[in-house]
Amino acid sequence: MIIPLKKIVATFGYSVFAVVMAWVILFVSLSRMSLSVMALQNGCDSARKQLISYVMAADDSQTTQTYKLPTVSVLPTSPWYGLKSIRDYFWLMFSFNPVSKSQISLFLADKKMAEMYEMIKLQDPSRALQSAQDAVVILENSQTILDGASNQEEKTTVQRDVVRAGVAYRQMVESLSGMFDLDQTKYSVLLKDLDDWNQKESALIDQKTL
Repeated sequence: MIIPLKKIVATFGYSVFAVVMAWVILFVSLSRMSLSVMALQNGCDSARKQLISYVMAADDSQTTQTYKLPTVSVLPTSPWYGLKSIRDYFWLMFSFNPVSKSQISLFLADKKMAEMYEMIKLQDPSRALQSAQDAVVILENSQTILDGASNQEEKTTVQRDVVRAGVAYRQMVESLSGMFDLDQTKYSVLLKDLDDWNQKESALIDQKTL
């Protein structure tokens, strides 16, 4: 008995579709599971192991503080980086509370800043700058998400973290300045965007509480 070519193609197509859907379901399930585990680990704090010093100014005083960045294992140079980006998208999609969603967004922004440092080590100014730019965009999104929170106490707590991140990011980004072949125009725009954003955000929180 000869099986028609159309039927063979259709059967093959259904098989491929089924395999792809199975992998998608597995990936989504793992993303949700990793998000649940991360939530149990006290707001991603257990993943923050890279210590960065920065200066916080309030009125006429300055204090040196420490910002904790998470470690990163999959970098923009990896062929698996696209899957990581999809996982990050699912992390945000499965976070429904604005406060929790903002915390996840801030964590993802921190990971981008950690990527920037790794790209600096690899002498890759283009990817280092892109990681820093992505970090700032995601950080700004953290504040946008937080605007929808109804619990004022929780909102204020996370808002302090977001403002603190903006100040720390501004000083971290200066690490790019000595890189050879850095796009100086994009770098200058990034610094200005951070300065403008920090000035706007500083009005929301008393700097002495940071």
